[in-house]
Amino acid sequence: MREIADVEDVSIKADERMLFVVTKDGQFSDVMSRAVNICSRVANGAELSFARFAEA
Repeated sequence: MREIADVEDVSIKADERMLFVVTKDGQFSDVMSRAVNICSRVANGAELSFARFAEA
């Protein structure tokens, strides 16, 4: 995720239940679309929900 041009910072909560992403230019839809693709490829059975999506 850090290699995506629009990503300023990314972290995963210790219990691996939340992904925190800060974008450089507010382009969350592009970045999060890539996040969904990445997580679905590398995390067997992982499901992403934007139920707690918030812009700061």
